[in-house]
Amino acid sequence: MKQRIFILFVLLMATFGTPSANALTLLQENLTDIPNRFAVSIADFADDGEFTRQTVRDLAERQLRAAGFKLVAEESAPPLATVQVTVVRRDDPAEGKVYMLDVNVYNVSVIHTVYRLRKGTIWMVGSEKVVAGKDFPKDVEGKLSQMLRYLVQDYFAANPNESGKQ
Repeated sequence: MKQRIFILFVLLMATFGTPSANALTLLQENLTDIPNRFAVSIADFADDGEFTRQTVRDLAERQLRAAGFKLVAEESAPPLATVQVTVVRRDDPAEGKVYMLDVNVYNVSVIHTVYRLRKGTIWMVGSEKVVAGKDFPKDVEGKLSQMLRYLVQDYFAANPNESGKQ
């Protein structure tokens, strides 16, 4: 039985090939042709004085700018994509401070229906749970930084011509 499955697998791979290293994921594909013009938005959350909304904004803007993202004000006119960072903090009796992190990208565009402007989620990574440990707030910042790196990698994989325009 195992030999039959292996043979079937080999035949399928020979027929359809292996995935290309340059193949885009669905999320990467959604970033294709999005102009390199981003606003950073940080959702309000109950900060604790150590990990604050401003800390999150500074980290996100510094990392995205260093990676080659062109950042503009949230009030800027389209074309514009918004990187929305959401942090939810709760105090758990068993775990202590628990943070849930989300990073979403919205593309603002006009939809010609009875509705006006709409925001559509085109990329997301999230619901990452981080329990604040002895390295707090660096442990939470590290996870958020990793999530932002995923965005940067996906954006430049989907838009390779943008990666050299820093």
